[in-house]
Amino acid sequence: MTRRVRVAGPCAKDVVTLIVTSTGDGYDENSVLKLRSALPRLESLQLVDVSFAEIHLTPALTPNVKKLRMQNIGDSCVLNVVLPKLREVTIHYFRPEDCEWTEWGASARIDAMLAAATKLRSFDAYKLWVGFLAS
Repeated sequence: MTRRVRVAGPCAKDVVTLIVTSTGDGYDENSVLKLRSALPRLESLQLVDVSFAEIHLTPALTPNVKKLRMQNIGDSCVLNVVLPKLREVTIHYFRPEDCEWTEWGASARIDAMLAAATKLRSFDAYKLWVGFLAS
């Protein structure tokens, strides 16, 4: 079952920090979510220990995100992250589905995220299963 992360109500447009995490101890693989919400003031996003089918963070949806943390989001997650204002990225425990598994494969989605992040100051990765980053 796939559910969409909904940030709704009259205050949704004012959300500056959003944290989506599992309710139990550790990774929740049964909760497959989709994130494609218009959050124009969002600056900090943390997605921790929850399986995602899709994550869409673009200038049209989330133009002001500066800090992004993704940990244990599920290896089959379709990742579309194009954020020019992004300054800090943390990715832990992720094997991109689009990774070209040659001896040292690349991920076009991770590369696109890094290429778009022209203000990036910090990139922290642990168990990010890509052979190299093109950006």
